[in-house]
Amino acid sequence: MPKKKSKKHPMEMTDEEALKHLFHPEIVKAIRKHVKGQNNRDLKPVSQKKSS
Repeated sequence: MPKKKSKKHPMEMTDEEALKHLFHPEIVKAIRKHVKGQNNRDLKPVSQKKSS
C-alpha cells in the first residue's frame, strides 16, 4: 500500500498552499478579486487639483 503524504502545518506551507488549506474555495476567489481590485486602484494615477 502506498504511504499517505503527511500534511504540512500551515506555518510550513507557501502562501498559496495555506490559502487553499485554510479557507473555502469561494472565500479564496473573493480574496483574489479584492486583491486584484486593490492592485488596480494603486496603479491608477491620482488626479492633482490645481491650486490658484
